[in-house]
Amino acid sequence: MAEERYFYSPLIDTDEMQEDARHGIAEHHEMDELIQELDDTDMSSPHWKATMDKLAETVLHT
Repeated sequence: MAEERYFYSPLIDTDEMQEDARHGIAEHHEMDELIQELDDTDMSSPHWKATMDKLAETVLHT
């Protein structure tokens, strides 16, 4: 939340960085949703592993 408020929000105000900042915020929200999905899924479920893989891919995305 702090990164979005103090890093990305000021970047949104600049035309050159607006698209990158919005992309970063969208990825943060995607990670939040994946973490919530992990919390709601039993660790023994194959779905948990698939969600964890997706989260790792999102976090490591460059």
